[in-house]
Amino acid sequence: PESEEEQAALRENLTNSRSYLEYAFFQMVPRIQDANQRIQYLDQFPERFPESKLQGQLNLQYFAACKMANDEPKVIEHGEKAVAASPDDVGTLNLVAEDYANRGKNLEKATEYANKVLELAPSMERPANIPEDRWEGLKSAHLGMAHESLGYIQFREGLRRKRFASAVKEFETAIELLEEDPFRQTRAKFRLGYTYAAMPATSGLKQAESVLQEVAATSSPWQAPAQDVLNKVRTELKKRAAAR
Repeated sequence: PESEEEQAALRENLTNSRSYLEYAFFQMVPRIQDANQRIQYLDQFPERFPESKLQGQLNLQYFAACKMANDEPKVIEHGEKAVAASPDDVGTLNLVAEDYANRGKNLEKATEYANKVLELAPSMERPANIPEDRWEGLKSAHLGMAHESLGYIQFREGLRRKRFASAVKEFETAIELLEEDPFRQTRAKFRLGYTYAAMPATSGLKQAESVLQEVAATSSPWQAPAQDVLNKVRTELKKRAAAR
């Protein structure tokens, strides 16, 4: 009969083997470009790994796949399941909060999740394989992502009252923190410019012109939208100058 040490070693080997197979399963997901095929692939996971503890990761992958499929109810369903399975995971909280903010749906939960990131991110422990200087940048990016989501939520809420000071503050903070994430940093700048453009005061339009001019000079998805808003801002500024 096997000794206790041998049995323990066998259990550890089985666990390591299972963990590797689970890891390999998720590594395949990004290679599947078709949304429906990706969802069908993910459907295999519970049967292949019935005792897996990676339910949060699974639901996060479903969340991303359903976004690709433009299935909003399923996106929200799996977003909530992912948060429930990993309630303190900063990455999960940020992705779900960002999605809700972009959709204009579940904004109370989006605010809750983004604020939780602001609480958790500063004290996250650095993984051994990430250098300390790189880790500080990644933590800042997490914080910046949360501030951008909060800014967009505040912008949506400010539209009704034409009050945007809190949105501006969140976007400005996000821009400072998102150096490690140029895509989101540029988007936050575009949103800041758009927010200034929504202000009735001429001073807001001038600030919008300054910010949008910078975004319009980038090679990014926000270049054309920024140029479009910038043109409208300049037209309005000319009208106001002529009316003096």
